[in-house]
Amino acid sequence: MKWQVMTTGAPEVSVVIPAYDPNPRFLTEALASLVAQTETRWEAVVVDDGSKSPFDETLRPFADHPVRLMKQANGGPARARNAGIRSTQAPFVAFLDADDVWEPTKLAQQLRVMAERPAVGLVYGPVLKIDETGDVVGRSRFPGVSGQAFHRLFWRNVIPTSSVLVRRACLQEVGSFDEDPALFAVEDYDLWLRVAARYEIHALETPEIRYRTHASGISRNVGRSYSGEKRVLELARQRFCSQHPAIEAEWTDRLAQVYLDWAEELIHLGRTTEARGPLLACVKLKPAHRKAWMYLVASALGANTLARLKQLRARLR
Repeated sequence: MKWQVMTTGAPEVSVVIPAYDPNPRFLTEALASLVAQTETRWEAVVVDDGSKSPFDETLRPFADHPVRLMKQANGGPARARNAGIRSTQAPFVAFLDADDVWEPTKLAQQLRVMAERPAVGLVYGPVLKIDETGDVVGRSRFPGVSGQAFHRLFWRNVIPTSSVLVRRACLQEVGSFDEDPALFAVEDYDLWLRVAARYEIHALETPEIRYRTHASGISRNVGRSYSGEKRVLELARQRFCSQHPAIEAEWTDRLAQVYLDWAEELIHLGRTTEARGPLLACVKLKPAHRKAWMYLVASALGANTLARLKQLRARLR
């Protein structure tokens, strides 16, 4: 399928910003990065997802820009993003979390790709990781994938939500975010797989997004996130196995990888005892999985051994 980029004065991009009790400074920085875009043909909607404290005043400095606020009962980020999508009409949709920051050329770069590659349905890119003060503390760990990328994306989600620009026609074809609570925090991965199963995607080479890591992020709910990832993969298996038969052949390996990633994240957070559950699930699927056995043995030998393994893991990454 091919699309045409509009050339009228109407907004080209609808920017959807879900917010639940946002940090005023973070939200201000996110909106400031939007206003600073070299591409000016955008509109933005901040969706207040049932915040306990109103934050209308945070938006007041942006009153002269096409930024509006809509409010709804709390329903989670998927429902908030879907409400924002429905309330807008531009041919492209971008997502910006209320604590992330865009580089000034983000939208311009992505619209250029969309114009040059009409078969592409979604453009994304790597991120620079920043802390609560805005200092850069890292960048994306995994390389981006482009083209017909469903199979590679099935093996790992490399698409940060705040980096995405997607054609509205593409969303109308595959559907928006699944609001099932079981997919909380991974509903984006489910959508990217649905897009990649039907359309090409494209990865920018340079980081155009600054992703903020902080203790209040929902990604810290490790168990819920990885349980949700399992559900996403199960749905992909049901929907696309006939189209992508490699899913069935690789299913056990992929599920074992989920359990190993789950365990490594818990170990990184110092929650060693909790890590044994997913490690045991991993070796049950793959009895000869050496890395999982290494972590299991190390966890039994004590914290010092695990600390050395964590240092090795960090160097390898």
